[in-house]
This record gives sequence, structure tokens and C-alpha cells, in this order.
Amino acid sequence: MTKFKLLMGLLMGSVSVGGAEEPPLLLRHTNYVVALAAAHQPLTAQLACVRHSYTTYEDSLRLRLIDDQNEEVLAREFLPEEKGRVSYRPLRSGLHLLVLDSGWNLATVRVNVPFALVAHQRCPLQFVRRPPRLYFYVPSGRRTFSLFVGSSVTGEGLRLVVYAPNGQVVCTEDGDFDKTTKLPLTVPPGAEGKVWSLAVLPPQTAGLVLDDVLLYLGENLPPYLCLQANWAEMFGKRKER
Repeated sequence: MTKFKLLMGLLMGSVSVGGAEEPPLLLRHTNYVVALAAAHQPLTAQLACVRHSYTTYEDSLRLRLIDDQNEEVLAREFLPEEKGRVSYRPLRSGLHLLVLDSGWNLATVRVNVPFALVAHQRCPLQFVRRPPRLYFYVPSGRRTFSLFVGSSVTGEGLRLVVYAPNGQVVCTEDGDFDKTTKLPLTVPPGAEGKVWSLAVLPPQTAGLVLDDVLLYLGENLPPYLCLQANWAEMFGKRKER
């Protein structure tokens, strides 16, 4: 089984596995984005390859679009500091996968349909700096779940805050996370079958700064982090069917 077939299996469920403006999500290395496309309707993504500010890297952003039949239907390369748009009209409705590889540079992505960031052990979400608030779905019947977070670069760390559906803070962890760390959480009564959220913030621990972060959800959660709460519920409930 190829990595793409395995990943699509994970996503389709056939494999068990106003305030201030939100900051941009700056992806790094290889990330996976799933979009809920409609047949014969344009699936459009706005992308940019952004240089990392600390060091001049020459890595391009490489995009691959995989359809619901695990076929590559589009590929595009963006040079550093290049931005652009890609569009595709799918033949069938369903999940389509965008594979983004920006190397040591950064990538931004926006899609014109509901989309989710894959955050699974085999395909963790990798980004730099403070992201926007990220939403995820805790299915009915869950009593516990875990989050996994890491920031392996020396001198870097983060502060992770987890919010229950009612907005109550249920977990705050601050440190260097040099090794990927498991954070177990208990689901309060009435908080299952609902959307939770998390924030990744600059660390308050002295001597640490926020930059590279690796993040994924435990095995008993749908492997999706979303920029909107209703999208998290939409993608999360697909795994309950």
C-alpha cells in the first residue's frame, strides 16, 4: 500500500488509525490538506511559498492534488516568494488531498471549499510561529483523548492551551517540548460529540521562543484540525458514519 493510499484510507475511514485578526498559518516541510469538493464545481486553492525569515533557503513549494480515487490530477511548483492559484473541476464529490512540500521554507494555503489540516501520527501538522485557533471534533462516547506536540529545535518551545466546547480552559502546558510529548486529557460530562479548540502561543518559559512546531491528534480522534469550528464538526462527523 502506497503512502497516499494509506493516507486516503485514514481520511475515508477504511483504515483504523470579533477580536483581533488571526495570525496566518505558516506550514513547513510536508503537510496534507483535505478539501471537501463537489462534482463539477471548481476546487480552487490560493498558495504562496514564503521564505523563512531567519535563513535564506531556496526550497520551492511543491503541490500535488490527489483525487478521491487516489489519482494525481494536478501538480504545481511555486518558487520562493511566489504566490498563485490552482483550480480543478473534480468528476466526483468527495475528499481531495493537497500534498504541500515547502522544504525548509514556508507555505500558506486557502481553499474555496471547507478544508482541514491532517494531524495524524503518520502525517503530523508542521508549522512555524503562532497559528490561528485550531478546531477539532471529539466524537460521542470518548472519555479521554490525547494530543501530541513537539518543538525539537534547541531554544524553541511553546505554550499549548486546550479549550472545551464551552470555552473553558482544560489544559495549559508550557515548555521546550524537545521530544514529542503526549498530553492526555479527560472529556468532561457533556463535552463529547462537540467541537474543541486549541491555541499554540509563545512560551512563557524563560529563554525559549516559538518557531517550529509539530502537532497531531491521538488515534481515537478524527485526524483533522480546522480553521473554523463548523468545518471541524463537518469533517469529524464523517469519521462517525
